[in-house]
Amino acid sequence: MLERKIYIGYAYYSDEREKAQINQEIYDELASKYKVLLVPSSVEYDNMSEESKSLYDIIARTSSNYYRKEFFCYKRPSELSDEEVLLLLANGSLVLGGQCNGNYFAVYLD
Repeated sequence: MLERKIYIGYAYYSDEREKAQINQEIYDELASKYKVLLVPSSVEYDNMSEESKSLYDIIARTSSNYYRKEFFCYKRPSELSDEEVLLLLANGSLVLGGQCNGNYFAVYLD
């Protein structure tokens, strides 16, 4: 039995299904507690009212290219680890990996 933790980049391992299941369970728990909003640009974030911003725990700008999805977090709870934020931004799927660097996050797609 595997340790209950967030697994990043587990594709092509013999235990990938178990790791995916553990990640999904952790994601479900986090998603039930924290509300995430993805915005397409800083302009949209800047135009949000403080009241609207207060409705979300995590607010991030998102962009994509052919091999990864990138996020910049404007707002995130300090009690969450980088890996927990990454899992929430990735909707629970970190099969091909991801990375965190301050408020920048990336999820690998290919």
